[in-house]
Amino acid sequence: MAMNKSLHEALYPADEIARSGIYRFWHYECAHAVMESDDPAGYKFPMRPFTDVSTMLALGWLSHANRLAETIFDRWDAQTDGNGAVAWKDLPQYLPWLSVKLYKAWRGSDETYDLEPDDVEMGEFSPLLETLFDPRPHTFDEALAKAADFHASGCGTDDYDVVNEEELWFFPVELLAACRLRQQRGLDLPPLDHPLFYATPLCCFQNALPVPFDETLAKLLPAYAAATNKFDLKV
Repeated sequence: MAMNKSLHEALYPADEIARSGIYRFWHYECAHAVMESDDPAGYKFPMRPFTDVSTMLALGWLSHANRLAETIFDRWDAQTDGNGAVAWKDLPQYLPWLSVKLYKAWRGSDETYDLEPDDVEMGEFSPLLETLFDPRPHTFDEALAKAADFHASGCGTDDYDVVNEEELWFFPVELLAACRLRQQRGLDLPPLDHPLFYATPLCCFQNALPVPFDETLAKLLPAYAAATNKFDLKV
């Protein structure tokens, strides 16, 4: 959508991306409620959903980011093989693990999860983690530029590509999330003049989007909560 629809628009249609975000959020919340039992179908949370914690941060929805992270961590704990992850040496998953690390930095957590790679194993995302809350904007800017290069050069359809999901090629949620966390901490942001942030309007860092009202969700979620008797609608 970013490539085909919005290249010549001043701003990406905020209502569309916000609605996409809220559906993505409730998709995982509903899935978690269904799977909270003994999970007879054997379904497991993979690593990739954790990237959507960065998506929530990119949209400016801090409460949704926190809730989604707690949901996924809770589901990981219920899985017999650890944190819903694949060993780094078998298949690097940059964006999900970067999102985990950004979340940990935001929440001040020093917990290390099963199969979690070291910060130095995150390629050109590593400097971003090192300078996330550095008070010097130019230091963060240099790390952000390296991360943006890494994002742009790592787009592809192979499992081993850094950014292997097409919807994220022109929606660099991990970089926007880092900027949001810095903003939330009260630290100055650099100019964000890397070409990636101008590739499409969806790449721009903007003010937090309002959480949208959706008629379908307004009807569905209360009914789902009543049926499960354990579904928390408060975010």
